[in-house]
Amino acid sequence: MDVSALMRSVIQNGGMASLPKAAQEASIPSEILAGAESSLENRPAVLVGKDIGFNGKTVSVKVWEWDYSEADAITRAWQEDSFAIGLDGWMDTPTKGMSLEEYTAYRRETATQADVNWEQLARDIILNKDVLAGKDMPVTYDANAGYENDYAAFDYFAARYASTYAQLAGQFSGEQLAMQVTRLDDLFATAVGRKAEEQALLLSEGLAEYGITGEKEAIEQSYISMFHDRKTDYLNFVAENKDYAGIQSGDAAWLENDGRFMAASLQRAYVGTKAENLSSDAAYSGDDLRALGIVLDELEKDLRASSFVESEEAIGLRIGHSALKVMSAFGVAGTRLNGLTQQLVNGYASKVMDKADSNILKLRSKAESKRNLPIGLRPIVDHTNEAFLNRKAVLDVLNRVVNASQNGSSVAEAMQKGLAFARESYRQNQSDFSGTLRYGSDSSGAMDALLQNFNSIDQFAGRSKSQDMMVDWELFQRKLGGESLLMREYPGLNYSI
Repeated sequence: MDVSALMRSVIQNGGMASLPKAAQEASIPSEILAGAESSLENRPAVLVGKDIGFNGKTVSVKVWEWDYSEADAITRAWQEDSFAIGLDGWMDTPTKGMSLEEYTAYRRETATQADVNWEQLARDIILNKDVLAGKDMPVTYDANAGYENDYAAFDYFAARYASTYAQLAGQFSGEQLAMQVTRLDDLFATAVGRKAEEQALLLSEGLAEYGITGEKEAIEQSYISMFHDRKTDYLNFVAENKDYAGIQSGDAAWLENDGRFMAASLQRAYVGTKAENLSSDAAYSGDDLRALGIVLDELEKDLRASSFVESEEAIGLRIGHSALKVMSAFGVAGTRLNGLTQQLVNGYASKVMDKADSNILKLRSKAESKRNLPIGLRPIVDHTNEAFLNRKAVLDVLNRVVNASQNGSSVAEAMQKGLAFARESYRQNQSDFSGTLRYGSDSSGAMDALLQNFNSIDQFAGRSKSQDMMVDWELFQRKLGGESLLMREYPGLNYSI
């Protein structure tokens, strides 16, 4: 039976419905489904490989999961043996009908050195239904997944390679080992190359949103270099730590044949010794690529939150806050990533201002279409004369925030200096934009809500806008793994984040 062909048929043609009738009607024991859901559904995972539907229920199969214990491994093996599908229905296996406890005892008693499960390995590292179906599908941004979701795959690839190499080296030598390693190299070249291309396309398109082009090849090659650097690290570590999984004797010895468990164990054992490598041909380090993904996610979030009803000064203050994030994440001067800072901030500022002008145009058009209605049916606020942005006023506030930070001010201090300048600018510009919604009347003494109440405690939220921004900054820093700034700059602030 060609299991690979069967798997491709299942995936390409729509899951269970594509199987022979006997296989479709075969029932799965409820305890297996329950075990699948409880053991894997809510576990912390680096990546989610795939959700597979069985009899109307979904079983989450998480492949790139370094927190993968012996209990996970035995449960996963039990599920897969129980789900063995043949052309005429569920296959009879020596373990069919066993409970999880019986299966565990069986595996421990019958543990022997086994060959590498090449089919499973290929599925695990190239687990993509479109690849198996022979299709090339476009890579698009998914707001739920973000730009950085696949970063950890390359570390997993390296650990899986090294643990598999160790398994091969324990079984073969000489020309036979060389043949097996060539097969291993070819498989990982395919997996790593495709994943690098996919991730490079995603990040380069994210940069292109802000006017930065030409980075795809450099990003792609950097991912590939990162894999090879980490692979070398893991191979050296395994050479010095033969029993890195701690299972070479005792009941758990059978796990030496479980590629997923061994790779996860290697990651766990090595995590305290990691040192970021940057090969000579890599434009971006692993930390650079991770930071880039986090920043693109953050700018996407900030852009969605931007408002068109605010004044130029308020918009400039918000862009300034986002700009400080880019400056913080893009790190050391002289690196390629740091060289993108100015372009990215400029591109983001333009995108926010374009969004504001587009929304103002919609307001004006809507107001114009209703201006001849009877008085009672007209909008309360007339936006017919709502002016487009004075972009210089926006950028002046942005530059004041950025300059303050570059001159040594903390994030909180830079925002306060930007606020002081924004309030002064607002008063000067109020007469020029008198009558517009965002500036109000020059004689009213009113000010844009963000500028007016930036440091005032909101009675409903229990904190000020400035504190909200610092909470946002703290969350961003935690994503980066950097210094916690919140409590130092606001010692009286103690929110649960």
